[in-house]
Amino acid sequence: MKRLTALLLLLAGLAAGCASSPRPFNEPLLSVPELLASQDKYQGKIVYVQGFANSGSENHSLCPDPAPESKKDCLPLQIDFGPDEGAKIQWQAADGRPIELKGTFNKSTATLEHVTGAWLEDWK
Repeated sequence: MKRLTALLLLLAGLAAGCASSPRPFNEPLLSVPELLASQDKYQGKIVYVQGFANSGSENHSLCPDPAPESKKDCLPLQIDFGPDEGAKIQWQAADGRPIELKGTFNKSTATLEHVTGAWLEDWK
């Protein structure tokens, strides 16, 4: 019985994780360091990036770990929260947590622009 319960919890967790991912199954999921190391390759392209949400008061970013040593290791984000405060509150609640984002990479500013994710789509 315990094994069945554990299996059901695992499957529910996997299903929940899949439902919240903005990434199609055939698209690669990059880490922040991978993206920043290959800026020429991803310039102007839509990318899917995983990392830890960092919701600053003015500057938002995606970091390789929850407590980065330097902001230079993080990827600045351009997020349009829309007119509703719900999306911004959801983003702030994700602070320090692992998250996947979709956006267009801009090499000149080393920024992920037009950022979307399941957390944002639910609130717009």
